[in-house]
Amino acid sequence: MHHQEIMSESIETTLALVDAEIVCFKFVVCGTVFH
Repeated sequence: MHHQEIMSESIETTLALVDAEIVCFKFVVCGTVFH
């Protein structure tokens, strides 16, 4: 049980980081395109 909790926490953290990277990437791309 405990191991699975740790896994799901790390998955949530990874998804949050990926989400942030995607937002950052879109921001950079849009900035490049519009400037």
